[in-house]
Amino acid sequence: MCGIVGVVHRKKRVDEAVLGQMLSAVAHRGPESQGVWMSPDQMVALGHRRLAIIDLSPGGHQPMISEQEEYVLTFNGEIYNYQELRTDLTARGWQFKTNSDTEVLLKSYMEWGEECLQKLNGMFAFAIWDKKKETLFAARDPLGEKPFKYYHDEDRFVFASELKAILTDPSIPRVVDWQAVDLAMTYRFTPAPGTGFQNIHKLPAGHKLLWKNGNIRIEPYWQAHSFAEENTTRSLEEWKTLLWETFRASVHGRMIADVPIGVFLSGGLDSSSVVAAMAEITTAKIKTFSVGFKNQPHNETPFAKMVAKRYNTDHTEIFIEPSIIDTLPQLVRQFEEPFFDNAAVPTMAMAKETKKFVTVVLTGDGGDELFGGYTNHPFFAQLRMYHRLPRIVQSTLPFLMQGLARTTRNRRLEKLFYRAELLGHDTVQAYVDYYAIWKKELRHSHFYLTKEDLYTEEMKKAVDVNRAEAYMKTWLGLETIDSYGNMNRAMLADIEGRLGDNYLMKVDFASMLYALENRAPFLDPRLVELALSLPEHYKVHRGVGKWIWKEIVKEKVPTEIIERKKAGFGIPIGSWMRNELYEYVHDHLVRSDSPLYPYFKKECIVRMIDDHKKERADYSNHLWCLLLTDEWLRSFFA
Repeated sequence: MCGIVGVVHRKKRVDEAVLGQMLSAVAHRGPESQGVWMSPDQMVALGHRRLAIIDLSPGGHQPMISEQEEYVLTFNGEIYNYQELRTDLTARGWQFKTNSDTEVLLKSYMEWGEECLQKLNGMFAFAIWDKKKETLFAARDPLGEKPFKYYHDEDRFVFASELKAILTDPSIPRVVDWQAVDLAMTYRFTPAPGTGFQNIHKLPAGHKLLWKNGNIRIEPYWQAHSFAEENTTRSLEEWKTLLWETFRASVHGRMIADVPIGVFLSGGLDSSSVVAAMAEITTAKIKTFSVGFKNQPHNETPFAKMVAKRYNTDHTEIFIEPSIIDTLPQLVRQFEEPFFDNAAVPTMAMAKETKKFVTVVLTGDGGDELFGGYTNHPFFAQLRMYHRLPRIVQSTLPFLMQGLARTTRNRRLEKLFYRAELLGHDTVQAYVDYYAIWKKELRHSHFYLTKEDLYTEEMKKAVDVNRAEAYMKTWLGLETIDSYGNMNRAMLADIEGRLGDNYLMKVDFASMLYALENRAPFLDPRLVELALSLPEHYKVHRGVGKWIWKEIVKEKVPTEIIERKKAGFGIPIGSWMRNELYEYVHDHLVRSDSPLYPYFKKECIVRMIDDHKKERADYSNHLWCLLLTDEWLRSFFA
């Protein structure tokens, strides 16, 4: 796990001082050592900051150069099947000088070229300079666990793990991409290839890139929707056996490390499953960590303790009290894009404390996306059913619910009205608005403000408010997959949309700030491909989400874990913005010099702050978006 940077120039030498600044900008990702390789003509340079996980010797140092100095590799991540690949390559005549997965990756490329990507099982972002062909080849892992960001013009190509490194070059322009801001206002994150900066992009998950003579070619090599076809030939018992064996193999591969490892044990089903699998694999004592928040009523540590007791783990409870005001500037600077998932706050605090004990942690990330653990999965099925109702019922229901809600001021009825109006939209917009913090429109709402209320004419000219629907249509596979279950389609959208650029970015950027490596066994491509072909009635069965997985682990995990409702991992942002954060929010968003203006209407923001304070509506997530956007604009564009 490391930080990587690189520069390819066509007309001048690489500035060594800027290259050094780039490496300093990602030093937190690899605090142990630094490496630089520069071509003899100084037109190409690759850099690396190392966090040693496998082969701690100097043999794993990067950038790694081939024996004949034809290829140079800088690599961030882990190749979990590197031992099998090494055996294969050795049989083909290759010799190895180190025990590192880095050397295996380099020689895999030398043997198979771009096709090596089909053989890798891991999380990675890497770049390889080919001296003979004068090309730079780069790739990002299938699910997007590791980041790869780049700037490109006719004279140069600049890349790094984080765009902060790219921005150390003062000649690279900083221009706000308001379209990316609009998408983040919808989805809480900036979908690839956007970053919030014009001309700075991120390589999408499962894609490869080739630079040659100033031109770049980007293509997918793995796409979730390629496997989106339900397999009805296996019995339930066959599915259960196959899924658990694949998961267990994934856990086993992710336990390989030459440094201490542990498990984030949240007390949920997925992380508990990781511990159960590890207990079948090893007799060594497993290190587990659970995190609680001081003075919070919802505490998952008792559930984590149940699993720790069952498997006699070396369990550590960490209780934290994140200081939100002190954390905000650091949060915005680290995530560097318009990114509004407030669970990033406790994730950063959790990573900071866990790093004191271990260097690698296994997590339960991905289980909900694979097996139907979110409420939006049955919503998609409800949406299809709603659209089959007579038109008169569809058009009348929102008005009926609105009238009841306005008469009674009943919050539950308000939410029912809100859901009814969302269902009344066409399929794609309804599903977008289910996710969206800022909705494009709510024609009949008197409770929630929308983009129409917030955006000034200048902002409306700068963005296409329909772009979010275009992304969702692609994620749902509506134009490429003819026959697929409705709920399975919703899970596909999560895998192709939110997973890499939201949830996995959140974990990676929060943890790597403290040089803590995360590994997610549920995201083994073999398991993902199986889950995509699993019939949806095994995932959500009679209203029970993750049904098949609960059947698989019911003898391995305490009943209380299996039966408990899913709990989010976030902060009580609603109450904080009425109390502890109220003055901070008001002072930052209402001030006349806020960079939010003239793109957003000040009177709309003032109304939201007041309505939220007086509990006329819940605008916590709306205000959180605006607060972080204000800080982001000040931090990167002042």
